[in-house]
Amino acid sequence: MICTADTKKCCPINCTRYTVCDPSLFKLCDQRYKFQQTCYYLLFALSALLRMKRRINLSLKKKLADLSLLVIHLGSNSGYRNRFLRDAIFQIECRIGKIIDHSAIYETAAWGETDQRAFLNQAIVVETNLPPEDVLTITQQIELASGREWRYHWGPRTLDIDLIFYDQIIQHSDRLTLPHPYMPVRKFVLVPLVDIIPHWVHPQLLLPVSQLLLLCTDESAVVKVI
Repeated sequence: MICTADTKKCCPINCTRYTVCDPSLFKLCDQRYKFQQTCYYLLFALSALLRMKRRINLSLKKKLADLSLLVIHLGSNSGYRNRFLRDAIFQIECRIGKIIDHSAIYETAAWGETDQRAFLNQAIVVETNLPPEDVLTITQQIELASGREWRYHWGPRTLDIDLIFYDQIIQHSDRLTLPHPYMPVRKFVLVPLVDIIPHWVHPQLLLPVSQLLLLCTDESAVVKVI
């Protein structure tokens, strides 16, 4: 069959090299053309997926880069002490950030005003994207919700939440001091901290937490409970 102008027009690859257009050849050309188109669309879709993956990875990296490590110390010596600690941890994870580590629970005599019930203490590490002042506001709300009353300095507490470290930030304001100023001299704080962050370096004293515990002159007993 002679390849006419109409045949050439409908042929996907315009087989002008041939003087005779075999129908089977025309079918082969058409299949080849469809295969090439399919490959093109697949490559286009794959490229779009890779671009999307890169954008997601960049977004996740930015989100992770925005997270800070917050170290919190919890204490309770009034009412159902264990329950107050558990409730505080639940509220912190819901409202502040993911808890990535926690110490054992320790029992210690009250510090400062010693004529009161012993405290249960625990330390936690939290990932958060909230600034320190916002974290402080939330922890104070959690304390109030537990029924805490500020009767007098170092008095009994249903719940006491102290911000110990926030990354390596050094801050002094009317509301908040970071790192916590009494942390280096309180054994009941240092012992739980050594459980979870022994190598964390104090940004002002330039010593790891484990070394601060060795240097601490507080002789009060700190007994692991759970």
